[in-house]
Amino acid sequence: MSELLVELGRVATIRLNRPAQRNALNTATIHALIDALEMLGRDSSVAVIRLTAAGDRAFCAGADLKEVEALADVTAVRRYFGGMARLLRALWSCPQPVVAVVFGYTLAGGMGLAAGADLVVAAEDTVFGLPEVDIGLYPMVVMAPIMRILGRRRTLDLAWSGRRVDVATAERWGFVNRIVPTATREADGLAYCEALAARSGLISRLGKAGAGPAWDLDYPGALVWLEEQVGLVALSDELRPDAKETLAAFAQTGVQIKIVSGDNPSTAAALAIRAGMGPDLRVLSGADLAQMNDVQLSQAASQATVFGRVSPQQKERLVQALRDQGHYVAMVGDGVNDVLALKKANLAIALNSGSQATRSVADIVLLDDSFSALPHALQEGQRIVNGMQDILKIFLVRVFYAAMLIMSVEVVSGFPFSPKQNAILTLLTVGIPSIALAAWARPGPVPRGRLVRRLLGFVLPSALTLGLFGLATYLAFVMPTYFRNRPLNPGLHPADYIFPTLPLIQTALTSFLVLCGILLLLFVEPPSSFWAGGDRLAGNPKITWLALGLLAAYAAVLAVPSLRSFFELVLLSPAEYVVIALAASAWVLVLRWLRRGRILERFFNVDLSPS
Repeated sequence: MSELLVELGRVATIRLNRPAQRNALNTATIHALIDALEMLGRDSSVAVIRLTAAGDRAFCAGADLKEVEALADVTAVRRYFGGMARLLRALWSCPQPVVAVVFGYTLAGGMGLAAGADLVVAAEDTVFGLPEVDIGLYPMVVMAPIMRILGRRRTLDLAWSGRRVDVATAERWGFVNRIVPTATREADGLAYCEALAARSGLISRLGKAGAGPAWDLDYPGALVWLEEQVGLVALSDELRPDAKETLAAFAQTGVQIKIVSGDNPSTAAALAIRAGMGPDLRVLSGADLAQMNDVQLSQAASQATVFGRVSPQQKERLVQALRDQGHYVAMVGDGVNDVLALKKANLAIALNSGSQATRSVADIVLLDDSFSALPHALQEGQRIVNGMQDILKIFLVRVFYAAMLIMSVEVVSGFPFSPKQNAILTLLTVGIPSIALAAWARPGPVPRGRLVRRLLGFVLPSALTLGLFGLATYLAFVMPTYFRNRPLNPGLHPADYIFPTLPLIQTALTSFLVLCGILLLLFVEPPSSFWAGGDRLAGNPKITWLALGLLAAYAAVLAVPSLRSFFELVLLSPAEYVVIALAASAWVLVLRWLRRGRILERFFNVDLSPS
C-alpha cells in the first residue's frame, strides 16, 4: 500500500496513507511528501494543495518512533530530522497555497506539518500538542513554524509541558483558520479549498511569494519589500469587454475552446477563468508537450484546455492532433508565431491589427479585432448547413425511389405516373418542404464526418423502403386488373390488360408517394422521439403543421374536380384509401425499425452514423 496518495486537479490533494500507524512520518513518507510538493508546485494547473490524511483517528501523530528508536547514531538522527526540515522548507517554498485539513491526533511532527501549511482547517475532534518531552525528545525542527504562529512563550509551554490543547483553544490562539464538524470535515475541507481555487491562481502565487519573505524582515524592511511587490501583483492583462459573452455563445453552439498561448501557463489560465471558462481547467506547458509522443500529445490536445509557453511548432502539432481526431479546427491568431498553426487549421482567422503574415494566410480577417461577430457567423453557418442537409435528404430520397420505381414498373406496364402527377408529387414532397426547411433551419452542432456518408445513412434506408413499398402498392392495384382481364383477351402485352384502369393505378401510387413523402419530413426533422431514428431531436412543431397542411392541400386537389382533372387524378374508393394509409403506416414502422436498429449498416457491415 502506498504511504502517500496524490490526487490531481485544480485542488490537488496530498493524503498521508498510514492510518494503522496513525499516519506517523517515516523517512519514506517524508521524502514522498517533498517529491509530491515539488511536483505539484511545477504544475500550473494546480491552484490549491490540500494536505490531509487517511483514517479517522489521527491526521499525524508525529515521527515514526519505531524508526527513530532504530537510528544507530547522532548522524542518523540528524539525517532523519533533517528530512523533516527539508519537508518544512518544501511547504514554505511551494508556490501554491497549502491548506492542511486536520483531525484527531495532530501531535509533534503532525502539528509541525500543519504549522508549515499556509492555512489550517480542523475538525472538532482535533487535538494539538508537542508530547515529545514525555519520551525524552525535544521538538527542535517543528518549533520553527509553530513559533512563528503561536509566539515564543506558548510554543515553549507546549514543548516543555507536553500538554495538549483542543481545537477551540488552537483557534483562539490563531493556529486554526476554520473549525468544521468531524463528520463532514472531508467535504467541508474540500469546499474551503475549492473556494480559494475559484480565485486567481496567479495572484495567489504572487501574493504568497511576495508576502513570505516579509516574515524575516524588520518592520521598515518589510514595508519596503512589500511596496516593491505591489507593482508586480498589480500587473494584469485586460480582457476584451465582450470576451465572456463570446465564449458563452461559442459554448451554446457546441464549440470547444482551447487557449494556446506563448504566455506563462498560469497567466493564460487566470485569464481563461476570468473569461468564464470555469475553475476546473487542465493546464499544460510547452515543456510538458515537448516530453510527449504523438499519442500522448493527441490525448493532451483533447483533454487539456489551456496551453502556455507553447512554441509555433507545438501549436501546429496541437492543431494537427485535433484534426486527426475528426474535429473541424478554427484557429485565431495575430502574430508570426501563429502562422504555422493557422495554415494547418481548417479555418484560419486573423486580427486586422496582427502581422501581415497572419493576415495573408487567413481565411477570415476581423477588421475591428472583435471576436463577438464569430459566434453569430458560426450560428448562421450551422443553420445553412443543417438546412442544406435536410433539403438534400428529401431530394435524394425522391431521386432514388423514383428511379427504382421507373425501372421496375417500366418492365411491367409503362411509366408509374404521368408528368402532371409527378408535378404535384414533387411540389408537395420536395418543392414546398425545401422552402420551409430552409426558412426554419436552426443552428446547432453539425455532425462530424463526410457529407456523403452522413446523407447515405438516411437516404439509403428511406429510398430503398419507399421504392419497395411503392412497387408493392402499385402491384396491389395492378394485379387484380391483370388477372381479371387476361382470360378475356389472352396473348396481349401485360400493359394492354391494365391500360383501362391505368389512371386509377397511377392515382393510387401517387397518393401513396405523396403521403409517404409528407411523413418523411417528420423523419428529417423529428418533432418527437418517435420519429428520431438516430438524428438529433428537432422538437420543432412547425414541421408537424407543415405536414398537416400539405396533406390538406393534396386532399383539396382530390376534392376539387377541376384540380383533380388537371393533375390527371381520379377518386378512389374509401377502401382503397384505407389500403394506401395502411401501406404508408407499415412503411413508417419498417423505416423506423431499420434506422433505429441500423439494420442495413449491420447487414452490409458499414458505418454510416452521422457522428
